[in-house]
Amino acid sequence: MIPSDLWRMPGCVREEMAMHRPVRLWCLLLGAAVLAGACSDSDKSDGAITPDKTPIRLGAIFNMTGPNATLGQEELAGVEAAVADVNRRGGVLDRQLELVKADAASDPQKAAAEATRLIDDPSVVAILGPDGAQMTLPIVPLANQRASPLVSASAGFLGRVPAEQLPWVFTIGPDFASKGLPTFIKYWQAKGLKRIAVLSNQTPVFDLVKSFLDKAAPPAGLEVVGAESFPTGQPDVTPLISKVVGRDPDVLLVPHVGADVATVLKNYRNLAPKGVELTTNAATANRRFIDLVGEQAMEGVVLNGWKAMVVDDLGADDPTRPEIDRYRLGMEASRQTFDPASSAIVGWDGVLVIAKALEKAGVAERAAIRNAMEQVDFQGAMTHWRFSADNHDGSPAGAVWVMVQRVAGGWKRVDS
Repeated sequence: MIPSDLWRMPGCVREEMAMHRPVRLWCLLLGAAVLAGACSDSDKSDGAITPDKTPIRLGAIFNMTGPNATLGQEELAGVEAAVADVNRRGGVLDRQLELVKADAASDPQKAAAEATRLIDDPSVVAILGPDGAQMTLPIVPLANQRASPLVSASAGFLGRVPAEQLPWVFTIGPDFASKGLPTFIKYWQAKGLKRIAVLSNQTPVFDLVKSFLDKAAPPAGLEVVGAESFPTGQPDVTPLISKVVGRDPDVLLVPHVGADVATVLKNYRNLAPKGVELTTNAATANRRFIDLVGEQAMEGVVLNGWKAMVVDDLGADDPTRPEIDRYRLGMEASRQTFDPASSAIVGWDGVLVIAKALEKAGVAERAAIRNAMEQVDFQGAMTHWRFSADNHDGSPAGAVWVMVQRVAGGWKRVDS
């Protein structure tokens, strides 16, 4: 149909328009089709971006082999169980977690090489581990230089590196010296144990413990009567035990971890000193370690234990209780034999700390995770974690552990 206005135009104009009318109509139809297609695409997406469903990849570097494997294998088991638990609950940011595992092999150089491999993988947004200050120290500069969040299972490195050089490094392995020894001191005071001797392998832990006690013991009415160390892997430390026991201590504190503790315990039992309480740390309480040294060597040993080891002694309103129950159920769901003394609890809480940071960040990107880590505040199975810009060790001093003693194959709380 020709518009009525066309007939009022001059003839030449009418002829020109009539001649080009099919072309103009085709152009109009084509434009309408393009517009309709664009509208259709817009309607389909409704302005939304297809959500990313790829797994969020976390690096997990632990001592799976070597002399510190009794600790690393336990912690990795906790990591794997926690990842499975988080994934069963829907994941984080509506995405599943995925582990990229690496073995530090109880070797600082191997730890650094494996950490480099994980950092070089852009899909790995954060690294959990390793355990042990010696394994963590060579990784710290790598994490900071390459802007990769590192959540170590050790805190012994903290005293060796200035805080301003740790912007990308956090820890979920509470520092035995500053966070654990206050629990010991309170226990020693209550029991009237005043003369303290320290025996450890030569690691940063020994230096930190000695430094802390030198300052904290006198105000608490305690005296450090001797502090000795020995090279890692030394097969017999009997002479050193005789030396420190000869100073008439009430307590022999063995603060380090791994196979060297087994050496001290066995040598100590052979000497059987009278009136000296043998005290060590939570890492020697797990089933693997007890199988290594034997029940007889562990009998009577006092140590700082996880609250999970004496959960029945906790108050009914203790906020740790439900988290310990989740931890137990999570380990059992992963077909793990639940050991309340296991260091698996460190790996378990470590995963949940990173998961909380991811939730706060709202995106699985390294810088965002690092910033969100400084805002993590939640109750875990170990303790209540509170991180900040000024505190990358989020555990509270004197509130992580309780004092327990190995008695007849079980654990007895001795600080209450």
